[in-house]
Amino acid sequence: MNMNNKYEPSQNFVSKTMKRVCAYETSKKTFLKKAETYDLLQRYALAVGGALFGVFNATIVF
Repeated sequence: MNMNNKYEPSQNFVSKTMKRVCAYETSKKTFLKKAETYDLLQRYALAVGGALFGVFNATIVF
């Protein structure tokens, strides 16, 4: 029985893994870019809505 059984990954293990990681990261970034536009519009809509709500409440008080 050989007690010196060390695991040795294949020669291209790191390159294959890094290619998969890079592909995942680029797919994730494209999804975030699509959502970022919607998120930006949503932020502006909330800011404008909040400002209008504040103005309407101020006119009721005065």
